[in-house]
Amino acid sequence: LETEQFLGKSGPRTLFSIECKSGKDIQQHSYLRREREILLLPGRKFKVKGAIEIAPGAHIIQLKEIVPKVPLLADPSESLTSAFCQLPGNDSDSDDDNNDDYDIDREENAVEGLITNRRGKDVVEIYNQQLTNQDMELLANELTSNERWSTLDMASNSITDNGIEYLCEGLSKNSTLSALYIDDSRISHPNIKSIAQTLNKQRTLKELSLSKNDITDRSCEALSDMLRMNKILERLLLSKNNITDKGVQHILHALTNVNRTLNELNLCANHLTDKCIDDIEEMIEANRTLTYLNLQDNQISKGGKQRIEKIAQINENLILEL
Repeated sequence: LETEQFLGKSGPRTLFSIECKSGKDIQQHSYLRREREILLLPGRKFKVKGAIEIAPGAHIIQLKEIVPKVPLLADPSESLTSAFCQLPGNDSDSDDDNNDDYDIDREENAVEGLITNRRGKDVVEIYNQQLTNQDMELLANELTSNERWSTLDMASNSITDNGIEYLCEGLSKNSTLSALYIDDSRISHPNIKSIAQTLNKQRTLKELSLSKNDITDRSCEALSDMLRMNKILERLLLSKNNITDKGVQHILHALTNVNRTLNELNLCANHLTDKCIDDIEEMIEANRTLTYLNLQDNQISKGGKQRIEKIAQINENLILEL
């Protein structure tokens, strides 16, 4: 997708994720024989289900095909007689009370079915979904009323900005959830900020995983503010992001000066170097409640790791992963 032939790597870019049932496979007629290309027929109608920013200047817009009450253009694969019979006045169902466009997929969607089936369980897993705003609104409503769910795992999903707002609304009203995983979902900075602000006041969540989300230094200040305010969270997982020495400084300062409830912090596979070791040493010396710190797969030198190991000896309960 990043080749110039397709989406490219720079400049404004838009990728459409289209759910339809009328497309035609044209792979055998395409110049690009290795690509499975689908041709959208003319005169089709779509509605926007959501949008998500996947990188600066790059967006995915989610579309779903709907069938208009009055055809915009006859399907070329149908006969003229068939097309004529669909015109207003010739349709035997023209007096139907439902005058709205027909959603091509009326059955209960996957997320709604999952919510229904897991309503009485403790753990809910929603993986690899293109979560629309409607899906997230359903989830938020369930979080508001459900008193059984303790763990919500939403790894590897595509979630719109509005979808995260729905999630935060549900979290703010939930009284039972203790663990939330939103790994590998490319959550943007405004959404990280919304989640952090929600947890400033949330009183049940003990574990939050935001691993593999391209989190940058820009979001670390919001996470730091959350750690200063939140007195419940015990585990924060931020592995496989793009946090540097500058960003982690905010998080470490919160643990040094204020937070005394977080037990585990995972910063594995970020972009930390020896420049943050002074802040790490200061945090370890001041904070005795942190019992697990993972700094593996960063750019910390052998000498830097030795410095961290030495200062960690003052806290016999601290487990280091270097």
